[in-house]
Amino acid sequence: MEVHHHAHTARKKWTHYFWEFLMLFLAVFAGFLAENQREHYIENQRAKALAKNLYKEIYADSIAVQQKIDIRYKKEEACAYFIKYVKDSSLTDLSSEFYPAYTWAFLQSAQLLFEPNDGILNQLRNSGELRYFKSSELQSAIGMLSVQIANVRSRNEKEYSYIEMNLRPFSIRHYDFN
Repeated sequence: MEVHHHAHTARKKWTHYFWEFLMLFLAVFAGFLAENQREHYIENQRAKALAKNLYKEIYADSIAVQQKIDIRYKKEEACAYFIKYVKDSSLTDLSSEFYPAYTWAFLQSAQLLFEPNDGILNQLRNSGELRYFKSSELQSAIGMLSVQIANVRSRNEKEYSYIEMNLRPFSIRHYDFN
């Protein structure tokens, strides 16, 4: 568009200005639509990447928790053996299985505590990217997962406290370190 008029040029009709306005309007509107499409595409890509990482995190946790459960079963067996042995046997002549059972029952504790991974989960919650998942059921399940992780951590704190307050002092008092 011209900023000023020259005396030697003919004056333009109003339809010329109307078409210029329409062209500018359409160009800006098309730019808006393209930006909106691009934003939706990026959000969908980000949602897919976050979902994939969340799946990997949960999958790794499921493997780790199964390993911890297996270790807990081993500890329970050792505790049962230890209790039965103490009730029914002489404690002066100990069997070869006594010290491994005692060790598993009272000393092996760090391997029992499951520490869940929640890095991607925290990222989803804290950054507001949870909105990328359109399913309300999925959002609800992720919220419940957060609650369960908090419960696991609370349980870990209680178990660790019990270990430090009861099992360690008992072991120091009664374990024959020779």
